[in-house]
Amino acid sequence: MVNKFTALMKNKQSSLSTGVGKMIKTLRLQEEWKQKDIAAKLSISIASFSKIEAGFTVISLSRLLQIANLFDVSVQYLLSGNLEYRNQKNIDEIADLKAQLAIKEDEVRKLQFRAISLYDELDKKRKEKSVNAG
Repeated sequence: MVNKFTALMKNKQSSLSTGVGKMIKTLRLQEEWKQKDIAAKLSISIASFSKIEAGFTVISLSRLLQIANLFDVSVQYLLSGNLEYRNQKNIDEIADLKAQLAIKEDEVRKLQFRAISLYDELDKKRKEKSVNAG
């Protein structure tokens, strides 16, 4: 029973790897990139990338995310081929970017307030100087 289960799981992994590999190859050809170009961007050998496209290797989640980012598509799109997911960005990445943006906006507000305060101080000193001189 265990051997049947193991064989079934290997078959499922193989079929998933093949589907993802075909999707990656399709995207690569659409971009008119060569395997060596992608391999270099992923810092892997051409042979390793070729195995990914052919579905001969199981892709780690981190590598899948790296490939999705390279083609500017979501991991869900690579896994499913569903066009609904093609342009959907990684939700965690978007949330992180929003948080970073909120922090930067807060920093900008503080700097603006500081600049206004400095301007007011300068203006006050200028007026005092002009009153004292006059």
